[in-house]
Amino acid sequence: FTALISAIRSKLEAYPHQVRTLHLLHGGDSDHRIPSVQEVLEVDVGPRADEIDETIAQPSEEYIQGLLEKNAFRRDNSSLFDSATASVEALGLWLLPAFLNHSDHHNAIHVFMGDVMFVRAIREIAEGDEILISYVDPLENWQQRQDHLDQ
Repeated sequence: FTALISAIRSKLEAYPHQVRTLHLLHGGDSDHRIPSVQEVLEVDVGPRADEIDETIAQPSEEYIQGLLEKNAFRRDNSSLFDSATASVEALGLWLLPAFLNHSDHHNAIHVFMGDVMFVRAIREIAEGDEILISYVDPLENWQQRQDHLDQ
């Protein structure tokens, strides 16, 4: 994770308004409050350069690692949960998609073209319905999916 953490910290230095978005992500703490969609979108758009809140601290390497363990995506077909089978180059943190929740009955999929992630609906999603993706390979049997989700 070291190279990825360094890349994330560099990106946050270049785009300091995204530090606030990063702090909205779930890092494994049990008292995490789930932000609203509006709250995430307002933060991600970011303030003008003269409105950046300098009081928000840059996250530590340990904090970013915790976020990656809960929110990272893989661009290759390896399991999201098996770091031994995936190359580091295929691992990344896409901030807005990291807020999507899992469902075995997902209504959207995520695909990659290079380092760009697209989230696409696979069936009609009514206004106000949550966009859900699968965190695991939907072609695996139920027990395999449960094992990956439990990790």
